[in-house]
Amino acid sequence: RTFAFTPDEQLMVVFYCFMAIWGLELMMAIDHFVLAYAVSRWYFMDYDREGYKPVSKLALIKGYCIALTYHLGSLAIGSFLLSSFRLTQWLMYFVERRVKDAV
Repeated sequence: RTFAFTPDEQLMVVFYCFMAIWGLELMMAIDHFVLAYAVSRWYFMDYDREGYKPVSKLALIKGYCIALTYHLGSLAIGSFLLSSFRLTQWLMYFVERRVKDAV
C-alpha cells in the first residue's frame, strides 16, 4: 500500500508533526518548571523545631498555577525553539540517510 501526497498535503503533515513536537516540548517544559518550583520551595524553607523541613502538600498544584499564569509565554517560546531545532535535526538526518543510500 502506498500513499501519494500532494505538495499541500506534505506541508500539512510537516506542520502537524511540528505542532505535535511543540506541544510535547511545551508539556515537558511546564513539568520541568513545576518540579524546579517545588524543589526550590522545599530547599529555601526554614527548619522547624524538630529539625525537619515542612513539606507543602500543594506545591505541585501551585507550581502548575504559577507556570500557566505567569510563565507560559516564556515556556512556549523556549519549547518553540527546541522543537524548531529538533525538526531541523530530524530533516538533516533524513537528508543524510538519503545521500548515503544514493552513494
